[in-house]
Amino acid sequence: MARNLVPVPHLVCDRMRSERGLTFIEILITTIVIGLSVVALSSMIAGQLSFNEHARNVVLAMNDVNRVMEAMRAQNRSSAGCVQPTTAPPSGANWETWLGNPLPGGGGGRSLTFSGANEAVGVLSGAAGSDPLSVSIAVCWTHRARRIGDCDPSDGAVSSPAMTNSFLTCR
Repeated sequence: MARNLVPVPHLVCDRMRSERGLTFIEILITTIVIGLSVVALSSMIAGQLSFNEHARNVVLAMNDVNRVMEAMRAQNRSSAGCVQPTTAPPSGANWETWLGNPLPGGGGGRSLTFSGANEAVGVLSGAAGSDPLSVSIAVCWTHRARRIGDCDPSDGAVSSPAMTNSFLTCR
């Protein structure tokens, strides 16, 4: 016995609805989610670029700190005539002048050479005549109109992300 099947109306409507595609609301929500994701990723990338730039500047400034420390150690050797440790620069001027001098006898030039860096060297030492002599060396700079570090030893302290503390003695 053959049966004639008549389609049920609600089944036909459900099938047609599923074949129509996405609704406007679904497309709108998807667009908003993708847009917010792109904005979040863009801001993360911009932040990382700024962090990378700061890290590069800290590394360059640490190179200058190390050059100043090595010059101090070199002049405080017994073979260099050291009797009492000193933090005076070899050229007699100041450490900033010595570091900026690219000629032999100078520090080889500053590492932070970008426009407006305004690099400064701060050297703070313990009581004169003490052996070993405590020394703090900091390199400060200006980055995007913001001063990084405090290199003024007149207030009794120097601080910077590029800084070292050590003791000097005649060796």
